[in-house]
Amino acid sequence: MRYRDRIDIISQILEAANGGNVTRTKVAYKAFLNYSQLKENLAALIQKDLLWYDEDTQHLRLPKKVSDFLTHTI
Repeated sequence: MRYRDRIDIISQILEAANGGNVTRTKVAYKAFLNYSQLKENLAALIQKDLLWYDEDTQHLRLPKKVSDFLTHTI
């Protein structure tokens, strides 16, 4: 397996969260991340408003602008 840079990891996190409400565990499995990698990257994405985390349901979802960007570039 090749090494991934931060951009690759963020891309896989956003793709995993695209399409609806998902849990952190599902994102970690889909993006092949361990807990510390996931925690570090999610914090950065949430801080930059590229990902939303709902405390009540504990689900992640993409804002509309990010979802639209992903659908037009893929």
